Amino acid sequence: MSGGQASILRRTALYAQHLALGGRMVPFVGWEMPVQYKGIVEEHHAVRQRVGLFDVSHMGRLEVTGPDAASFLRRLVTYDIAGLEVGKGHYGLVCQEDGGILDDVYVFRLADERFLMVVNSANADKIGDWIQQHLHSSLRVTVDDRQAQTVMMALQGPDAHRYLARLVPSLAEGLRARGCAEVSLAGVTVFFSRTGYTGEDGVEVILPSAAGVILWKWFVEHGVQPCGLGARDSLRLEAALPLYGN
Repeated sequence: MSGGQASILRRTALYAQHLALGGRMVPFVGWEMPVQYKGIVEEHHAVRQRVGLFDVSHMGRLEVTGPDAASFLRRLVTYDIAGLEVGKGHYGLVCQEDGGILDDVYVFRLADERFLMVVNSANADKIGDWIQQHLHSSLRVTVDDRQAQTVMMALQGPDAHRYLARLVPSLAEGLRARGCAEVSLAGVTVFFSRTGYTGEDGVEVILPSAAGVILWKWFVEHGVQPCGLGARDSLRLEAALPLYGN
């Protein structure tokens, strides 16, 4: 509560889909997100045994471009971003000068001078401010916050590859672990990465919001189990994947 009024929770572009599917909505770091649909245990097993679909649009998405983008990110992230190949992504930490961790992030290289940084929802504003503090006028770098215009979803589980093959057969053959690519689907540019937060194989997908609603519905109509934050947390715990702040 602030000033006698409840904080306004943000909603992803998939909010109406969650309600239609019976999602139980809860507050989560400033967002109203589904914690479960059929139940955490059932959704957990769906991902381990078949395939599940998560709305992760609350995650921050920053596009960093320009001739100095690689060297700029190299100073911000612990991994050697300058040496990252085009079409690959890597996990890294954003640290303060004294080594304290501000966030753990994933950075993808889309082109020689174009990168995508995915940050934790709870730290999106903090990382955005940190970047601006270090973005000196002499640097030829542009930072674009893509969160409001896009949907991000995660298709996870042993059957995820089969669904990817139906959407983009060529990508299903060539997308390796931590690889990324942008493809055109029905005239819409869609980002795919072979990454996730469950310990299973799968892909994470970013695309414009309206198209994202259509793709989400396509997955569900073709038998993919929607999953909430509860299963996402139990899956990452079982896989021993860290969570910022824990």
